Parts: sequence; C-alpha cells; structure tokens
Amino acid sequence: TSGDTGAAAIEGFKDIKSAKIFILHPYNKISEVQRKFMTTVKSGNVFNLAIKGSFDDCQNIIKKIFSDDYYKKSNYLTAINSINWSRIMCQMVYYFYTMSRLETNGKKVLFSVPTGNFGDILAGYISTKMGLKIDMFNIATNENDILTRTLMSGKHELRKVKETSSPSIDIQISSNFERLLYDITKNTDYVNNLMAELKETGKYTLEEKELSKMRETFCSYSVSEKEAGEIIKETFRKYGIIVDPHTAVGLVSANKCEKKYDLQVTLSTAHPAKFKDTVFDLIDNEKFITDKVHNIMKLEEDMIILDNDIDIVKNFITENI
Repeated sequence: TSGDTGAAAIEGFKDIKSAKIFILHPYNKISEVQRKFMTTVKSGNVFNLAIKGSFDDCQNIIKKIFSDDYYKKSNYLTAINSINWSRIMCQMVYYFYTMSRLETNGKKVLFSVPTGNFGDILAGYISTKMGLKIDMFNIATNENDILTRTLMSGKHELRKVKETSSPSIDIQISSNFERLLYDITKNTDYVNNLMAELKETGKYTLEEKELSKMRETFCSYSVSEKEAGEIIKETFRKYGIIVDPHTAVGLVSANKCEKKYDLQVTLSTAHPAKFKDTVFDLIDNEKFITDKVHNIMKLEEDMIILDNDIDIVKNFITENI
C-alpha cells in the first residue's frame, strides 16, 4: 500500500480466523496518520511490514511472489491493491454514481484523478467501455510525473521517486498503465516487449498511434509542492472546504487543462486529517482533525521493519501464514 488501501484492508480483515493479511508499506514514506491507521490495529491475523524502500519496491516484491504460481496457489494468496482486477471493478461504482447525480444534458464532463498506480483512473476508463459518457480523464500527478511525461512526449522513463506531501501517488511504476496499453493496442506481444524493455533499461517509447489514441481520452498535468499548498489555502479561504494534498493535486492539475469542460469532477481521495501536519501548517486550523485521529495518535504501534529483499519478505510470510 502507498498509504490508504492497507488501512481499509486491515479494517475489513482484522480478527477473521480463516485469513491472514500481510500489508507492505514503504518505511518512513507515508504520513504518520496513514501508518498509525494500520500499525495500531491489534489483531493476531494482521502483519504490518515496513519495507526499506519505495512503494514501487513493495509492489515489485508482491509481483515477484505472485509470479511463483505454485507458492501462490498452495498458500491461497490474493492481492488487495489494484493488481487485483476486483479492486478496479469496485472502483467503477462511484463513476456511475457521480454521473447519475450530475445534470449533464449534453455537457462535456472531465474527471480529474490524483494518479499513482493508475488503478482509480483506469476504473473510470473501463466504465466508459460499459457505456458511461465521460469525455475526458485528467491524469493528475505530483512531482513524480512519469505518466504526464509519457502522455506529453511518448517517452516512459523511470526516475528516482521524490518524497512529496501526497505520498500515495509518489510512484514511478504504474501497474495499471500496462492494462491501458493492452486495451488500446490489443497486442500482447507489443505490451510484453515494452514491459521487458522497461525492466531492462528503465524506459520505453510509445508509437504515435498509441499516443494519439490515449490523447482522445486522457490529458495529464503535473503539480508542484508549492502549487498544491496554494490550492489548499485558497480552497479553505474561498469555500471553507479543507482538502488533503492528493485532492489538491487533482484540483490544480484539472485547472491546467488547456481545453475547458462544462463540468469538472475532481476525486477527493483521502481525508485531510491523514495529513494533519501538512494541512495544519497551511491553514492554521485543526478542526478538521477527527477524534479518531486524535485517539490513534496515542496508541502503540506494531510493525516489522524488513529490508527490500523478496527472499526476506517471502520467508516471513511463509513462517507466519
């Protein structure tokens, strides 16, 4: 997890005797509140693993473990983040719900989605394949802007992950972007070759026809830390609404869109209290910090810190499964 999925999964699985849940998060790279929502849960079937690396490192470990088909099946493993297609299906629901609440009447609609692993925005895209009328999706990125750079130039090139105030999208390797590439090309060999090239060289270049196809449905703009902070202050000052740093990225990015749309929907992906220090420093108001957050800050944590090593993680799972 890059900060949010893990807490939700633990809440759903804690104390279930027939299941054990292992949550990997990047050590010291999510907010304190995000971490404590996971690590303060006391349950014998919950294991919080803090990996000395980035979210990409955590996800790479999981992908390698799941590529061992015998190990996966013999231990009845399943993923709970957007590697699992079921997660994408569940996220489609709120696109349909949102559109049912809007009076579109032929108006053009843009959805701006804070994007790291490309799962949430892919759910919206797949929804349009089922008949939902959304005109454009904005891939909102922070300073980890690999998807923005890809859509702008066609060059998909990994860079070092930057730590920002929106850690859930501090990602370079977006697993679900591969799914989009397949849907656009319907060519498994082409996509496999791109993924192999990315693994070997850290980059690949898309052909113009693929880029053109993507640009029919997607735009993308990156947001700096300063810009995200300014919109948090402005939104509070103008409307009395407090947004978290990820939502801020979505708002700023949408405002940068060259083409304007009649209706603009920005997905607010987290409660601001999860990033209380960042938000408080910007608006000097702590009323948004919930009682639940105040309470978990007092609780003891339980997590296991592990090196970024698949064998170490796999052995830990095997010993505790």
